[in-house]
Amino acid sequence: MIILPALTNKPRWLVTAILLTLTVACTVKPKVIKQNFITNIADDGSKRFELSLELPMRQEMATKEPGQRAKNKGSGKGRQNQRDDWSSTKTSENYQELLEQYLQQTMLDSGFCKQGYMIFERNLSRDFLSVRGECNESSQGS
Repeated sequence: MIILPALTNKPRWLVTAILLTLTVACTVKPKVIKQNFITNIADDGSKRFELSLELPMRQEMATKEPGQRAKNKGSGKGRQNQRDDWSSTKTSENYQELLEQYLQQTMLDSGFCKQGYMIFERNLSRDFLSVRGECNESSQGS
């Protein structure tokens, strides 16, 4: 163990606690949403897009080993409550709002649809969100 000269007067447990905290803080990965934005300009000039977001795994699923997940499979009521939480309108609205925020920011950053857009399809799941649409303007008009 490396002891810094300035910390030698402090109690040993405090130094250990600080070093442990720093080590853990450096190894924890932040939750990152992976974003993919695909554009396509068709021969007729129509401008289409697809935005997809890959959400980080839920914390309890990410920390369990595969065998532990299988053991909990028959736990009954707790499992049902997780399904009920996902299917709740509130959760669905939160994911829809998140997708809309990312779409608006992506359109601002890219400048792809300068005159707005129409949404054709939305997909919302626990770990993947996507939206497909078309710009109001064509590529010949912009």
